[in-house]
Amino acid sequence: MSRFNIVAAFALILLPLVASAELYRCPKDGTTVFSDKPCSDDAQPYMPKPIQVVPATKVPDLAKQYDDRVSKEVKERNKADAAWSKDYEAKKQQDETIRNARMAGKVVVGMTQQQVRDLLGDPQIHSRNENKNIVREGWTYKNRDGSRTIVYFKDGIVSSTASKSRQ
Repeated sequence: MSRFNIVAAFALILLPLVASAELYRCPKDGTTVFSDKPCSDDAQPYMPKPIQVVPATKVPDLAKQYDDRVSKEVKERNKADAAWSKDYEAKKQQDETIRNARMAGKVVVGMTQQQVRDLLGDPQIHSRNENKNIVREGWTYKNRDGSRTIVYFKDGIVSSTASKSRQ
């Protein structure tokens, strides 16, 4: 038998003796001290609670959760960006239409009341109707040839126009 095997066998024989040594818990100067010798005549051996091993549970894949969350956020941001771009292009087109109409001296849907006043002046006849917080107005203008132009507003924005010929 080799020297290592002899030492290992001897250690295995002594291991239960070392493992079964008693441990004492002693209060000392307001703190707790642990010792292998009793601190008083009535000292009781301290037996620590056994360690409870909990079986491993399935750990969530945090990297996948992160990637999924980032992917969702990117899709939402792209959707919001596309909606903003669409609204921006529509607003830009509406502004161009209004600018061209003002240069031509015409009233078009989407103009504000101030833009109509700047173009045609104050109306000769003004009507107003308010129902369920929606304000509708009609402005009537007399043209030089005797016909009339009526501009209808919904909440201060031109919603439609009408022309009535001379009667």
